[in-house]
Parts: sequence; structure tokens; C-alpha cells
Amino acid sequence: MLIRTSEFSFDIPDEWTTSTDRDRLVCIGRHGEEFIISVTKIQSKGGHLSSTEWIKALYENALEAGRTATTHPDLEPIGPAECFEMNGLEFTVTRVKTLDETTLFCVAVVKGSSSVLLGTFEAPNSKNSTAFFNGLLQTIQREKGNSTERSSKNVTPL
Repeated sequence: MLIRTSEFSFDIPDEWTTSTDRDRLVCIGRHGEEFIISVTKIQSKGGHLSSTEWIKALYENALEAGRTATTHPDLEPIGPAECFEMNGLEFTVTRVKTLDETTLFCVAVVKGSSSVLLGTFEAPNSKNSTAFFNGLLQTIQREKGNSTERSSKNVTPL
């Protein structure tokens, strides 16, 4: 299922269910996976900051939210945070697991030209869950319009 936001689009499996929780999209998988997405978009240019400075501030805010979520005392890191570019977007990804190693928790912060996406992924801790999350990240790209061969779901106001 193709999910579209103001600037981003990404794929989730067709059999997943979606709902909204305030301004967040919640995607639930069949095997205990959960992917929660929130997107913040610059609506107008105002104040003393340029658009570039606003996006940088939004990105830093999302990174801090991710750091806060992944530094809980019941979690341990799975390697350092990764920063990379993919599909013309800037990604910062952090992966952690519960101390009992049963649950994987990942945070992805994605910066576009006018929006920032914060995605949190939680699933049973397994190689399949890690591979699934990596594949999910690869589908995140700039929204390119309304044409798609797959089913689509327009998500607003994310």
C-alpha cells in the first residue's frame, strides 16, 4: 500500500492496517510490527529564520525526540546511529533493542526540502524484522504526484 504525505511517500504491505492517532499515522503489521509516522511541514515563510533554517530546526527537534526515545534505560543500542542519503533525502537511523532482547525499536528521521518525517518502528527482535525495516526505509522517497500502479492511501494532514 502506498502511503503519501505532504512531501514523502513510502510502501507498507497491503495487509497492514492503518489508523491515525492525533497527527500521527499508525501502521500495524500481522506479526506484531508497528510503524508510527509523523510529518512536520513548513507551511509559510515567516519570522526571522529562512526555510533552510526552519527545516534544520525541525530536523534537530526530530533527532532529539529520537534520542530521547532510544535512550530509555530498558533499551540498549544496536550499533551507532547511521546518517546517510537515499532517494534524495537525508536519513538518520537509530536501532535499539530491549534488554531482554525480545523487541526491536528503530527510529528514522528523514529530512526533505520542506518537511521532516519521524518514523518509529517496533517489532519482535529478529533478523526478519531488521531486514523488513531496512526495506521499508528504502521505499521512503519524495512524493512525486498522484500516479502509482499500486493501491494508494492519501494521508492528511501528516
